[in-house]
Amino acid sequence: MLRMRRNLAFGTRIHNYLLLLYLFLLGLFFSQLWWDVTPEFSNIVHGAASFLSLVGLWYAALLLLMALFLWAVDRLFPVWDVVGTFLRGAVFFAGYVLVTFFSTITQEGLVLHF
Repeated sequence: MLRMRRNLAFGTRIHNYLLLLYLFLLGLFFSQLWWDVTPEFSNIVHGAASFLSLVGLWYAALLLLMALFLWAVDRLFPVWDVVGTFLRGAVFFAGYVLVTFFSTITQEGLVLHF
């Protein structure tokens, strides 16, 4: 089980780097607020940010499953890994909601139904 704990620690490190890459793409996406960009750039960055946020969420789910498996087999619960994974997953989810909301508003506008 030591090998699995090491894999979990390495996986959380990869998840951190994935989060840094996602935050960079999120910054590129929100750069559209200040600079005029082409529609191709907007579509590429929107697709990349959405894809990377979904990959980050799925990877967080995989890390949580690994932690639960470790808890069941080894009777040792990796608290800090689970808390960090939840926080990183929340950042990925919040970014995904913001990107989707912003792209819907800018591409289709705001529609009110009465």
